[in-house]
Amino acid sequence: MSNPKRPDDFDDLSKTTPFVDPSKKPTDQASKPESGWEKTNYIKIDNPREIPMSSWEKDEPAPESDKTSAFTYIPPASSQREEIDKTRDYGLQTQSKPVTTESIHRPSTEQTQKSASAVANRDEHKSEEKVNLIPPKFMYILVIIIFLLLAGTMIISYLLFYKKHGFDVVLVGAHPNSDAFVDGVRWGISSSDGSIRLLGLRAGEHKIEVRNPSYLYDTETIRGDDGEQVKVTLKYRSKTTPTPQPVPDECSNIRKGEFEKAARCANEALDKLGDKFTVEELLRAMNLYIINFDSGKYDIKPKDMSFLEKAAGYMKKLPPNVKIEVGGHTDNVGDDASNMKLSENRAKAVRDALIGFGVRPDLLEVRGYGETRPKASNDTEDGRFQNRRIEYTAIIRSN
Repeated sequence: MSNPKRPDDFDDLSKTTPFVDPSKKPTDQASKPESGWEKTNYIKIDNPREIPMSSWEKDEPAPESDKTSAFTYIPPASSQREEIDKTRDYGLQTQSKPVTTESIHRPSTEQTQKSASAVANRDEHKSEEKVNLIPPKFMYILVIIIFLLLAGTMIISYLLFYKKHGFDVVLVGAHPNSDAFVDGVRWGISSSDGSIRLLGLRAGEHKIEVRNPSYLYDTETIRGDDGEQVKVTLKYRSKTTPTPQPVPDECSNIRKGEFEKAARCANEALDKLGDKFTVEELLRAMNLYIINFDSGKYDIKPKDMSFLEKAAGYMKKLPPNVKIEVGGHTDNVGDDASNMKLSENRAKAVRDALIGFGVRPDLLEVRGYGETRPKASNDTEDGRFQNRRIEYTAIIRSN
């Protein structure tokens, strides 16, 4: 150890602390009385770095030491030596300014595992998002399919639940330049195919007239419900055609049970036709005949078949553009459905008989009217007899 530095005030020895080398200190302590030397702290500092770590000050760890960086004071050697050189007095411990150095906090094994697990979960979540992501091409296809399903649902709903107000009528067999009137109001004109369409008629009964410069059309009375479409074949005749001769009064008023009288009038009318006849003349003769069906049945008796065979001979001479409707009618006895079915079956039986006698099938049409078109009142027995009938109507007539 180097010699201690002399103080600046060396003349004042009373203020100087004596220095005694410890190696020369008296060994016999018992022989000498205790003096101020024993009270002197002997400190030998050769290398400050040899000071034990346990004697250094330590920072108290933060409440969360695993998240807080701890700092430790490490006195630099050069600084201590400078302080020692300034003071030569022993017994005074030199102090140096503490220097702080940041220590690196290393996470524990458990924290490392948790961090690794969190990163793995985040990567796995991103992978799942990529897997679940729908490609744009399939997204477009999905949108188109949904649109088509919605459009189809709307169309089906419209067709099933939309109820049209009013009904339509199609008139067939009109000549060019024909006008149609509904209840006296002009409603439509004929088209190139000979039809007239009357659209949006109010539900109920209407009177239809067709007017043409060269032809006379029968007035039609039709009835329809909402959403219904009614087809009517027009009945007409040329204005130049002579008016048929009136039927004698004897044949115009046939009462109940006068089957023989009706048969005689019908046969006489057929015999008067000759080779040249009109459709009106033929049908007037056929309508005079009364086919006597048994109650609730539609079988044709042999005597009635004889008249149909004779009438078929004239029907085969009709031109190709002529059609005849065979209509069945009943009285109002019984329920409507049964009467409608019975009238249709009787009309079919007459049609089949005429076809069997050589009439071409496309000439005939069948329709059952039931009790909807009475010829006379159903309040009397004679009126009900008149209503139980087969009626022939020309639905397309020749010029």
